[in-house]
Amino acid sequence: MRDSKTALTVALIGALVYSGVVTTFAYFLVLDQQEPEGIGRISLFIEISSKRPSYELNWKGMAVVDKGSSAYAALSSVANVSTKDYAIGKYITGIMGITEGNGWYWFYYIWNFDLDDWELAPVGVSSYKVSDGDYLRFEFEDRDYPSLE
Repeated sequence: MRDSKTALTVALIGALVYSGVVTTFAYFLVLDQQEPEGIGRISLFIEISSKRPSYELNWKGMAVVDKGSSAYAALSSVANVSTKDYAIGKYITGIMGITEGNGWYWFYYIWNFDLDDWELAPVGVSSYKVSDGDYLRFEFEDRDYPSLE
């Protein structure tokens, strides 16, 4: 009788230990793949420049932001930014004191590592979620667009 109780106890303890190990492993596996936004920090490279001769600006540096942050949050962490809010998100009107007007606007680009070239961002600055190692360029350019007002 004593041997069967000992065997049952050992089997029960083994099952509990096995269950705990499997549960712990599964927890860390899921946590690693589905880490919530905002936990942890990422680094990315930012360029800010002006093509307008009367506004010389050529700044390059690193931004460190929370995971899940927008391109706007990354830019705001390294520069003074002026914006207008619209239903679809923020619109940049000025960076580092250089404001739009007379056909000059702020545009932002994302480095495409596959094409080895800059691409105009596909979404607004407050909608694009930055990733670790991203390269962003904000450029003041002459584009003959009508005013938004």
